[in-house]
Amino acid sequence: MSLAAPAAERAILGAVLLAPPTFDTLQGAGVGERWFNDPANGLIWQAMTRCASKGIDIITLSSDLNDRGDLNRIGGVPYLAGLSGAVPSVSNVREYIGQVRSAFHRRHLVERAEALAAAVRAGADLSDVSALVDEVKVPETGVEDASEDLADIVEAYGHAAMAERAGTAPAKRIRTRLQKLDFLLKIKPGHLVVVAGAPKSGKTMLALTIAKNVGGTTGLCWIVSCEMGPDDLGERVVSSYGVNVDEDATEGIAHAMQEAARAIPRGAVRVDCTSLSLAAALQSCRVAVRTHGARMLFVDYLQLLKLPAGENRTIAVGAACSAFKRAAKALNVPIVLLSQLNRQYAGRTNQRPQPTDLRDSGQIEQDADAIVFVYRPAVCEEDADATAYEVIVSRQRNGPTGTAHLRWRQGNGWICDELDEEPPPPLDYYGHRIDQ
Repeated sequence: MSLAAPAAERAILGAVLLAPPTFDTLQGAGVGERWFNDPANGLIWQAMTRCASKGIDIITLSSDLNDRGDLNRIGGVPYLAGLSGAVPSVSNVREYIGQVRSAFHRRHLVERAEALAAAVRAGADLSDVSALVDEVKVPETGVEDASEDLADIVEAYGHAAMAERAGTAPAKRIRTRLQKLDFLLKIKPGHLVVVAGAPKSGKTMLALTIAKNVGGTTGLCWIVSCEMGPDDLGERVVSSYGVNVDEDATEGIAHAMQEAARAIPRGAVRVDCTSLSLAAALQSCRVAVRTHGARMLFVDYLQLLKLPAGENRTIAVGAACSAFKRAAKALNVPIVLLSQLNRQYAGRTNQRPQPTDLRDSGQIEQDADAIVFVYRPAVCEEDADATAYEVIVSRQRNGPTGTAHLRWRQGNGWICDELDEEPPPPLDYYGHRIDQ
């Protein structure tokens, strides 16, 4: 069997042009741009995905591709026009899907096997090698019938929802314990939540706040930290209590340690600062759930992960996002994936983030169950409230959108609904509370 199926690739794209509802069939079968060996066909599939809401035809596709500078790269309008003639029969589209899927799976196996062999020869860390071994398999399940009757699905959900409301069954929804955010954001097992923001906007601090809140009430939270090592994370938390570890006296550090210990129960949050590649991060997530029973996973952050070489950056980031979505579903836990913004926001008067600001966005909007932006007005606006902290739920599949107006004053601990203005208790030289 060939590693490419050029005729079948053209046939499924042509089938969409002849019968646009076929696009839904292809999406339902899991077709994505990585399925296409021919880069031109992959670009056309991306354009079809973008144009699906307004109608897919040669005019909309050529306009979309031209706007992005890709029209000439795919062979121009003549190539698009020729796709319709490449379809022997639209009714046979599932056979063409099968051929393209089989070729994609074979390429995937070859790529992963070659990556595994290269890692072994290069003397890679055994954790990375182990993660690659797990990837040398067909990336999707077989074709056995796993369907369920919709009436049964609705009935089962209804009974489960009533049991949760009655308190006779544990709630599936995981709450951040930030009341204003929980009013908007619905996080459930299997969800992928993308949290994005500009530098210095507090993405990591929001992740740490949610992790310690959930870890202290619901179950272990696991953080894969690609940006900071243990010392950096320790300093971030200690400094959040207004301590300059390079200048302040030991009393201040002791006080911050005491406050942090009170806020973070031991065993509530574990951090992995060693898994820096996509494969290792996914393996870390599996270990977190299967070995430690983690209830919620965080990855900080997407663009810092070492991704498979040889791929277009946008496609590679999109594939990584898809991998985390599959992992969340397979492990039945939510994954919070932190992401950078591109620099488009910097040129606007209103610098609040929006979906087009997602860096290397590609597949992110399609895979995420919720897209959340963080914004600190004081970073971009003169005379803004220095404690204001906005969490903008921009998109959510099964919940509302809106903005949670929270508070965070650097040097006053964690992100919260309202700042605690009570003065700190008096402490002795070692940071112990003085009884009065």
